[in-house]
Amino acid sequence: MKKLSIILLSSAATLMSSSVFAEGAFYGSLDLTRADIDLGVEGIDDTDTSFAIAAGYRVNENLSIELGFQDFGEINVSGGGSSAKIGADAIQLSVIGSMPISENAGVYAELGLDSWDADLTYSNVPEIGSGSESEDGTDIFYGIGAYVSLSEAVNLKFEYQMHELDETDIDVLGLGVTFSF
Repeated sequence: MKKLSIILLSSAATLMSSSVFAEGAFYGSLDLTRADIDLGVEGIDDTDTSFAIAAGYRVNENLSIELGFQDFGEINVSGGGSSAKIGADAIQLSVIGSMPISENAGVYAELGLDSWDADLTYSNVPEIGSGSESEDGTDIFYGIGAYVSLSEAVNLKFEYQMHELDETDIDVLGLGVTFSF
């Protein structure tokens, strides 16, 4: 894990040298996502609409480095006078390998690190009472996606990411727009 972190961070640092920057190589993206948080409890709707935002540097046609924020949404559960709310988000650093399949479309794979934070708030839970807990950590995530160029500077993308925050699996489907500048 530490070795992967060092590789990702040193790659990002290399990109920060002024000799690497080229016009049109930076981009930003905004995604509308649907997160499925597997809590392992039957009968609970564990999906929520969420979002992601990122900024990246396109090293070449096939390689990008990206820094982003992923909101995994919130899950609310109530019944019998008790209630609970759990939410999570992550700062992400990733490497993206892409491959054009035509002049205006392509596919990609992503590997990165989530520096995540999860919060639980509960009230009137029998034998526990009320309170809140917070947990954080760093874990690997990966994903796949496809994009279509709408113009020279704008891409529409569809992606699927798999995250594991400690022992909790989160699958994220996203539809987004990427703007190159």
